[in-house]
Amino acid sequence: MQAASAIVAHSLAVSRRQYLVWRKIIWASMTTNVANPILFLFAFGFGLGAVIDDMAGLSYLAFVVPGMMAYSAMFAASFETTIGAYSRFNLQRTWDAVLA
Repeated sequence: MQAASAIVAHSLAVSRRQYLVWRKIIWASMTTNVANPILFLFAFGFGLGAVIDDMAGLSYLAFVVPGMMAYSAMFAASFETTIGAYSRFNLQRTWDAVLA
């Protein structure tokens, strides 16, 4: 019983730390996740879209935007999880501190 309460206490401490780190980097993360799709929209949607007329009966912009939305969601999700895990594991050595 005591081991279970220790596990819960340590889990809450690690979760609190992760939350505090997240609060510090939320604006950088949100800026990147908003700016990246907008950049690609201008580059591919309007830049390349000026050269290409139609794709399978749709305008090029209507053809490209759903794919950009899917790409943006997948990239944001994978980047946010992998960079956090990498930095905490390799750079900050948080995993070593948890095990100590």
